[in-house]
Amino acid sequence: MRRFAFFLALFLFIPCFAHAQVSISNGSFELGTNPAPFHITVIAPDSTTITDWFVSSGTVDYVDGSWQAADGLRSVDTCGTGPGIIQQDILTVAGHTYVLTFSLAGNPEGPPTVKDLRVSATGNPPQDYTFDLNSCSPPPCNFTNMGWVDQTYTFTATSATTTLSFEGLTQTAYGAAIDYLRITEMTPPTLSKAFGAADIPLNGSTSLSFTVNNPNTTTTLTGIGFSDTLPSGLVVSTPNGLTGSCDGGSITATAGTALVTLSGATLAANSSCNFSVNVTATTTGLMTNTTSTVSTAQGVIGSSATASLTVTAAAAVPTLTGWGIILLMFLLGFSYVYFLKRQRRSIE
Repeated sequence: MRRFAFFLALFLFIPCFAHAQVSISNGSFELGTNPAPFHITVIAPDSTTITDWFVSSGTVDYVDGSWQAADGLRSVDTCGTGPGIIQQDILTVAGHTYVLTFSLAGNPEGPPTVKDLRVSATGNPPQDYTFDLNSCSPPPCNFTNMGWVDQTYTFTATSATTTLSFEGLTQTAYGAAIDYLRITEMTPPTLSKAFGAADIPLNGSTSLSFTVNNPNTTTTLTGIGFSDTLPSGLVVSTPNGLTGSCDGGSITATAGTALVTLSGATLAANSSCNFSVNVTATTTGLMTNTTSTVSTAQGVIGSSATASLTVTAAAAVPTLTGWGIILLMFLLGFSYVYFLKRQRRSIE
């Protein structure tokens, strides 16, 4: 019975683990050694002062609620007595793309006015950020009005574990401050397509429509594009009948060719776009049309889309053979003679 209970628990646990979402532990720095009455300067190497975080180089300041935090009470100045690096290893899926969102401000206690920060993830290029103390209203920022702003960093995991690093670049003891770190996996865009009719006659035309959707709830996708090479026997109509648009994207559908493309489109979170062109059939048969995958500037790739169309031969116009024509002329002549006889009888 105990063995059965163990395997039942294991069975229930595995699906939960398999579907666990990526996350940052202690993303608001609320857990750790109490930094009151103002802050603790954490000297590298240190993996215990701030729970689940490792100070790998230099120094950082672990700040209590003496200045306004973005979330909760605590935050981190990435420069303690000078620049430092704080990092955390998170579980990821190789090849998947993630968006890191974090709140950025600057230590207003001392110069310079502009604070610098570098963010990186294993296997990805770093990205630099700045925070200007004069960005607050009214300026400058101060302990009660820190001017926190959300910033994002997009990366693609190269292994099952990714190290996120935050490096202070300000060469003083008053650096860029970070707080409220969270992460989401980026969802690829979706593409659907449809012909305006299930079947058309040879040399007939119908519409071919495309819909692109961004299913992400917080992330804008940019550089969206795909291509659609029509199957043999279908061409873009003349004129092409292009209608619709795709949020700044460039749509190409040259009449008489077999290619439709979209490039450089931008879609805000939870939004979609659609457009259509007309196509003309030049041969008969079942036309199965599949697009390329959908690419984005963020590196997430959406699936292709498929639609089918049946092209039928036009109904044949009946024709007469030589003997058929002779018979038709005989019948017409006979009918005419019969008609004249009836007319004479009626006169008499």
